[in-house]
Amino acid sequence: MHPQRLRGPGATGAVAGGACAAGYARFSKLPLARTADALSVPLALGLAFEQLGALLAGSGYGIAAGSSIRWAVTYSSPLARLWSGTPLYVPLHPVQAYVSIAYLVIALALFFWQAKAHRPGDLAGLWLMATGVAVYMTEFWRDPEGRGSILRGALDWPQMAAVAMVLAGAWLLRERKLPQGAHAANLQADETRP
Repeated sequence: MHPQRLRGPGATGAVAGGACAAGYARFSKLPLARTADALSVPLALGLAFEQLGALLAGSGYGIAAGSSIRWAVTYSSPLARLWSGTPLYVPLHPVQAYVSIAYLVIALALFFWQAKAHRPGDLAGLWLMATGVAVYMTEFWRDPEGRGSILRGALDWPQMAAVAMVLAGAWLLRERKLPQGAHAANLQADETRP
């Protein structure tokens, strides 16, 4: 049984931040799809650093790794146990590092892809899909304590949120008509690029 945990903002903070960003964009009359595109790269990069911080603090720790995993992490600070209930002196999968690497790859891919002509909302859609896949896959290495259980333990709540992210990203990437003249503007932008 874990001791009483102190909890950080987690997913609630991310949802609240996204809602505030969308509200500000609407209030400022910024185009929502282009604003979401502009935020996709820094958000992926920020999440990569957030997961590195979680690794250092022992938050969102992984399952027991066993002695065969040479890159396992072992926490010894009582603060990690107090903050997140992290087991001490047990080799664990550094799942936060796995997620951080995935987010960094997503940030780099989106950074290089943003220079290409695309429809408004495409970068945000790709970010949602890639991040959803990263979260879904890495949850298998996270300790399930406090993450909820769905379908008799087949999935947890972060994995359900990941599925919703992939579906939302697919919806953003769906085939849709470009505004009048946008296709010609995209073709012209392609022609002027070196």
